[in-house]
Amino acid sequence: MPAPVITPLEKRYSLIWYRRGKRNSIMYRELAVRLGAETRAIRNAVERLVTVHHMPICSSYDAKQAGYFWPVSQEEVLGQLRILIEGEE
Repeated sequence: MPAPVITPLEKRYSLIWYRRGKRNSIMYRELAVRLGAETRAIRNAVERLVTVHHMPICSSYDAKQAGYFWPVSQEEVLGQLRILIEGEE
């Protein structure tokens, strides 16, 4: 089976990659502005990056620092898994 194709928008994931750690997250609205894309397209691209391309992109719904980020610790990865399993942050 061939590898899934990565879209042009997904190729620009470095804007998230440079956001190391939860404290440096970037909101999807800011990503949309920077990339000139619709917010729904950003959410879909991030979802595909995680589910299809297996990139470790985490998300935070923290009121102080909401957004996407690249995890830098085991605690951040486990926190993301906990959110996915339990549905809470």
